[in-house]
Amino acid sequence: MKKQNLIALFLMLAGLAGGALAQQPQYQQARQEDRNLIQRELRTRISADERRDYDVQIDRAETWYISRNESGIRGRARINSNRSNDWRTITFEGVIDMRRNIVNNLRWQYDNQYDRRDDRYGQQPQYGQQPQYGQQQTGVVRTGRYEIELVATRRMLSVSTDGRTVVQASGNGRLSQWDIEDAGNGYYYITSVSSGEAMTASGRGENGDTVVLARLRRGDQNQMWQIRQGPDNGYYFTTQRGKALDSPSSARSEGGRMQIYNSNSEANQRFVLRSVDNYGGRDQNYNRDRDYRGRDRDQSFGGYGQQVGSLVWRGRVDDVTVLEIRDRTVRARVVSGQPAQQISSNFSSALPRNEVNVTVDKRRGRGEVRVVQQPSRSNGYTAMIEIRDSSGGSSDYEIEVRWN
Repeated sequence: MKKQNLIALFLMLAGLAGGALAQQPQYQQARQEDRNLIQRELRTRISADERRDYDVQIDRAETWYISRNESGIRGRARINSNRSNDWRTITFEGVIDMRRNIVNNLRWQYDNQYDRRDDRYGQQPQYGQQPQYGQQQTGVVRTGRYEIELVATRRMLSVSTDGRTVVQASGNGRLSQWDIEDAGNGYYYITSVSSGEAMTASGRGENGDTVVLARLRRGDQNQMWQIRQGPDNGYYFTTQRGKALDSPSSARSEGGRMQIYNSNSEANQRFVLRSVDNYGGRDQNYNRDRDYRGRDRDQSFGGYGQQVGSLVWRGRVDDVTVLEIRDRTVRARVVSGQPAQQISSNFSSALPRNEVNVTVDKRRGRGEVRVVQQPSRSNGYTAMIEIRDSSGGSSDYEIEVRWN
């Protein structure tokens, strides 16, 4: 009798273990078609980000199943500017839309700390977590998502409507959340969760220069911050030129701007960091996101999958502009060329706060229009549409963005 019980217990445990393993992503070597696709997309994206032509060579790529129409892809590559012979290693992760043969939600980062003896591909994180291949901590703060509070006023660092870094009296969701990424040698990039742009010392990086948000340019010393510990669990943020992130006495009210100034180690330059559990887990916006999802579902025509909405956008575009769509707002962010002109937009309904599928049709315009990022929890449910007009000069565009 006891032997039979032991056999039954063993079979039950084996079944549970098999079920748990079945829930893990099953990784496999990427097909050559997928390697070619990610190589082309990385070349285009990195060349646009760095504003120079780059060559890309895929060292390793693997895919995993997400749904019938999507598969994840991640791996490692080497990149090289045509102006030098210096090859640098990057890691990447994205989602392949197999119906349209495009890559969505592509993320890449330099991986100077990679150690070939420490191959992290054996670890299999759930889809949606940040890639951590060989990442090592070089400073006093661990890479992650944080709220940043100014000790002098107990106000939160936040993002203003005109793209500056300001202080607010209380937390404002993702507008008051920041991703702090180890950049090596004790320095960090600090990017806004709401926009993906980096905290940047404007001007020549001198006393009184305003701290703004700008497109992340890796290696730009105005975007690299050294974080050092201070008293009472506080931290100081200083630029490579030795200027500290500072709240001027004349701007400590609601919405007051941040600047850089000579370090004084006082409370107006000291900050408290509060970690936000973001990658793959619940963060403080989880309940709010859930409430929005429920509201969108109730307002739809029968539930998820039947939500229908659209945006018609018109404007004059020169070179490359990305439209960032969230709720009922659309922001035209210039990547290269001149800012978009003569802009108008019309929403039929708000973009829902859940992972709907976004498509785009070009009604007028001579260049290319495509979806470069689908709305997801990791980007604050923001859809990004790229308009690429490379024919010289500017051109009028009219596009329709739809979601369902």
